[in-house]
Amino acid sequence: GLIIIACFAPCVASAQTVAEAVQMGLNTSPTLQAERARLTGIMEQQVQARNLRRPAIQLEASTGLRASAFLQNGSYNFRRTEPGSVSVSANQPLMLGGRYEAALREADLRVGQSIARIRSRELAKIRQVIEAYANVRRDYQASAIRAQGVESLTRQLTGARLRQQEGLVGLTEVSQVETRLANAQGAASTSRARLQS
Repeated sequence: GLIIIACFAPCVASAQTVAEAVQMGLNTSPTLQAERARLTGIMEQQVQARNLRRPAIQLEASTGLRASAFLQNGSYNFRRTEPGSVSVSANQPLMLGGRYEAALREADLRVGQSIARIRSRELAKIRQVIEAYANVRRDYQASAIRAQGVESLTRQLTGARLRQQEGLVGLTEVSQVETRLANAQGAASTSRARLQS
């Protein structure tokens, strides 16, 4: 999954911008990386198609070592020869019977198809990142609001208990604040869990 928030902190300043999140999503997607690598391979087909019309030059070289010994006038003579040859040939295709145009057209179409597939997957990834980013922002704000509600109800409960000790309110009012606080704490926990997930 994508990491939209650099770390879970109580301030939104730690969050990435949507542009940073989108850029990270596009750069780290294994699917997009594989598609880009495939495009590089397909572009090689264009190069090969263009090479059909280029002249082909071939260079061949060979060498060898031949040694011989023979007896002449009572002494051995050694002879060593190094025959070799070099040849260069070039050919230029004049008629390809439409193979060049067909190969080039096919390679161009494959490249265009691959680029369109990459763009489509990039758009899908951008949509996923933006949706995830918006969900995180929404859940962050909801979690912050729930936490403020818990703090407010905690202060109310403290005040209600003090007033009950002074005889200004009954036990029922304190119990109602305790119930509201327990509900708020449960909602805050759920909100935090949603944000973390």
